[in-house]
Amino acid sequence: PLVLLVAVFVPLVREGGRAWDIGPFTVHETGLQIFASVAAKATIGTIAAVLLAATTSFPSVLRGLEAMRMPRLLILIAAFMYRYLFVLIDEAERMRRARMSRTFSTRPDRLWKSSAALIGQLFVRSSERAERIYAAMSARGWR
Repeated sequence: PLVLLVAVFVPLVREGGRAWDIGPFTVHETGLQIFASVAAKATIGTIAAVLLAATTSFPSVLRGLEAMRMPRLLILIAAFMYRYLFVLIDEAERMRRARMSRTFSTRPDRLWKSSAALIGQLFVRSSERAERIYAAMSARGWR
């Protein structure tokens, strides 16, 4: 979506070929060709990523990236992020349950305020947990 958003402006600024006046804008043929190319590539890439995610487990994707000789550090970071994501989801669910058990009001303004506080607290807790994980990994010889 971000690539397509940026690509929408290419026909307006890229000159070449035939030109059409559309209101205050001038659209050029070369810009439209570039936009079509970028849109097709973005669509194909998105569909491929969705298909890969739907049909392949994440550890298998990591093994595939390793077979394609992606740098080991990036693979390790992705693996840690994947493992840590479930920890964050569990922590957020526990915090949400605690908030729901303490809050009796369902007014939208209070719900937004408590949700914002929950997100801030989750960030602080995840940062503290990351520091503890880093210390534990350093103690085990990771650099």
